[in-house]
Amino acid sequence: MESLPWSARSTWGSLERMLELAAGAKKEEYTKIQSQEYGALWLANLIDQNIDLASLVEAVVPKGKVETGTSVREYFLYAVFNRMIDSCSKRALSGWFRDTAIQEIRPVAVEELTSQRYCDKWERVEEKDIVEIAHRFFLRLAEMEPPSLDCFLYGLLR
Repeated sequence: MESLPWSARSTWGSLERMLELAAGAKKEEYTKIQSQEYGALWLANLIDQNIDLASLVEAVVPKGKVETGTSVREYFLYAVFNRMIDSCSKRALSGWFRDTAIQEIRPVAVEELTSQRYCDKWERVEEKDIVEIAHRFFLRLAEMEPPSLDCFLYGLLR
């Protein structure tokens, strides 16, 4: 049971109880059944714990003085999570997150993840900011996994 995600243990109880419910041994009435994406989102968050993409973004595009709610750094990270797991349009992002266990992993006001708010936040990001974020991201990757002499990348010119 210890290998079960926290949300499964806290919502349904012990492994034995979950098996009883699945087998129909206990007749309990439920008003709502919800299935949420957990594993892929948990793994994406685990990867980000080493990279800390949100801090890279915030270093380039800091939170505004009067900014409230979800910040540019969080929108950036949530968009990356979505692209890693099950890419959807910005308009569908809020609905996608409602079907995930994001609140268990990295709490956010899901109702704020609207396409309009997403576009409003991205108005603050310029092309030079994206270039700088990418530069910092690849520097961080190189720190985590230094390149070796037996591995190199090259581009072919046509």
